[in-house]
Amino acid sequence: QGATLNVRQGNSVRPLLALRDPTGLCGSIPAGYLSVADVAIQEDTGGLVGMLYLVDAGTGAGSDTPLLSLPVLRSSPKPLPLAIAFLDSSPSMLYYTLATPDEASGSFASGHGLFVLDLATRRVTTFLDDANRILGVSPDLTFVAFHAAQRTPPELRLARLDGASTVLFQPASGAREVQGAAFSPDSERLVWATVMAGSGAGPSFQLSMASTFGGPVTLADLGPLLPPDPDPIVRAYPVAWLTDSAILVQVDRGNSSTVYRYQVDTGGLTVEAAGTFITLFYP
Repeated sequence: QGATLNVRQGNSVRPLLALRDPTGLCGSIPAGYLSVADVAIQEDTGGLVGMLYLVDAGTGAGSDTPLLSLPVLRSSPKPLPLAIAFLDSSPSMLYYTLATPDEASGSFASGHGLFVLDLATRRVTTFLDDANRILGVSPDLTFVAFHAAQRTPPELRLARLDGASTVLFQPASGAREVQGAAFSPDSERLVWATVMAGSGAGPSFQLSMASTFGGPVTLADLGPLLPPDPDPIVRAYPVAWLTDSAILVQVDRGNSSTVYRYQVDTGGLTVEAAGTFITLFYP
């Protein structure tokens, strides 16, 4: 709690926004804008309010007033930005979900429902209600990946944001949970993590890859690719698809978090950085 959103250019650092309890952050495609979520205390009532900002990273415009303010409870899901839509080179809509602090920690966005904020009218419409768990939105804002919150085993679905169609991927045998998803840069492929029932030593984690138009699913077991470690894996899930052949995968253990680079063409896994991946910002 208590943070400042800064932009670094060269050796200079410029503060954009003071935050009390930030929930999440996303960058725009094309470049230049950030959406950040925060939780503040209402001065008149003492209650909590979840807020969404849209900030021009170059000028700082938008950092003084939130676009959206929603009364929230301490334990209830709070707004988490997912994507920024453009019209005629200007931001026009903001896609967001609702997530608890644990669901929004780091890059593990698994929120409840998909909502669309029209920046001109400030009106909010519901694309998917909170019975659906949102895993990601494609870079070109064509698809949203999600699954039904109460369905076991989880069936990952892809819906077109224009409402045209939905693609269903049947769960693998032994699947217990879906954790995280990422789209390829051209939005034509999807990768997600499937938590599989283990054989006594805890669950195993698989990367599942498929075309956004449906068809067969390619599986890659992460366990044999990771270096030995006494701490069990808590979560392992894709966080970004960088190029045609490179995917970033977050691996969280009891006392450590590491970002790995998975090579789609060779199946190799190498350490990219220690720590927790948050988001991509496109320069």
